[in-house]
Amino acid sequence: MIITNWNISYEDSLELKDKIYVDIRSPLEYSSETIPGAINLYLFTDEERRVIGETYVHQSTELAKKKGIEFVSKRLPALVSEILELEHQYKSIVIFCSRGGYRSKSLVGLLNSLDIKVYRLIDGYKGYRRFIRENLDLLSKSIKPIVLYGNTGCGKTKILHLLKKKDIPTIDLEALASHRGSILGHVGLKEQPSQKMFESLLFEELSKYRDRWVFVEGESSKIGRINLPKSLLENMRNSFTILVKSPMEHRVSNLVEEYGQRENKTQLIDSLKKLSGYISKENIEKLIDRIEKGELSYVARLLCENYYDKRYKKRDYDDVLENRNEEESANLLVELYNIMDLVPKIMKSK
Repeated sequence: MIITNWNISYEDSLELKDKIYVDIRSPLEYSSETIPGAINLYLFTDEERRVIGETYVHQSTELAKKKGIEFVSKRLPALVSEILELEHQYKSIVIFCSRGGYRSKSLVGLLNSLDIKVYRLIDGYKGYRRFIRENLDLLSKSIKPIVLYGNTGCGKTKILHLLKKKDIPTIDLEALASHRGSILGHVGLKEQPSQKMFESLLFEELSKYRDRWVFVEGESSKIGRINLPKSLLENMRNSFTILVKSPMEHRVSNLVEEYGQRENKTQLIDSLKKLSGYISKENIEKLIDRIEKGELSYVARLLCENYYDKRYKKRDYDDVLENRNEEESANLLVELYNIMDLVPKIMKSK
């Protein structure tokens, strides 16, 4: 680990024990994307940052700096107090801004002069992103996926959640992307993260499972507006694949449970209107009427038969799992996982 004057690269910061990352960028910058697990102790509000930027561009650097000092001076006592609280909780505090420039240099210099020892992340969030870009593909290739495929509602996601509860390595790509992958996939979920934030979250998950078998759900190249790394998709295509099959009644039950909350009604109706290129206008009107009446089982069945199943791409699979009960299916997959390393070459060569 190379540290100079309490400046540290992101790669070296990974070796620090009991650490916390502190993002001092504005709330808007932080909410868009940050280092996973970082907290936000901003120097400037979004409006203050806008004013400083306009002053810098249209007036002068000196005046912009004066504005910055004026804004931060009001917040500094509370900011130092919060850093001191963190010092009691963590051995290492790593502070970063956008590029490791004026904001983090000024704050870290002040804190260290007060004998509050904190690290400054070299190149800031930009340096962190460079590290992610340079290592994400390699990490995507390092895991050994066991990929679950199957028609909508067959229980893949439920099974993944149960496997995770049983401490079996799993990566829920749809949870990371906050989207289920279909035109209705956003219903009832929070807004999707940015592409950069998704990649950061994915990197954190992949880091846990280097060279290990990991259960994932089969996906196309995009989940909502999020693009999956090509290296991960290629790895999944060439790995061990399982087709999860469920009776229509079970699929309908799963879909009603997942989408059927009353607060989702408006989103469901709005999404159905976007299916006009795939389902007749008459059927869409019929579906909306059934949603209004609360007849969601009918809606789920019709969507499976007339939309989802017709769009599902069939392929060859290494195994088939008949799922009528997710708990039982998860237990079968636990048994599979426990013998995977005993099988000499279970991954397919294609």
